Amino acid sequence: MSSQYLNVTDTPHKTASSGPFTRKKTLMKDLSADVRRDIKDTLFTADTELFLDKIFPSGLPVDQIFKKLSDAGEYADGYWKEYPYPKITPQNEPLLYKPFARISNAI
Repeated sequence: MSSQYLNVTDTPHKTASSGPFTRKKTLMKDLSADVRRDIKDTLFTADTELFLDKIFPSGLPVDQIFKKLSDAGEYADGYWKEYPYPKITPQNEPLLYKPFARISNAI
């Protein structure tokens, strides 16, 4: 290998600069358009009734489901068995995945 490829001093120094900051108001319509563009194809909504029907298609009335779960010890005193109740943050959200799957399967 030639020494010319190892000589860092041959690379010209580049500087960067930014223009002056200008304070201007952001209009809500512009902000809304930016947010919509940023979340396109990444954020979805669903009808609650359709969602629950898809993941819990048991057809049983809610009261019967809660009675069955209570009798089995899965749900008691307003709490799900083995479900952690931390303050939900993006950092501890993964703690909820296994318990949610277990509860969903119980339902």
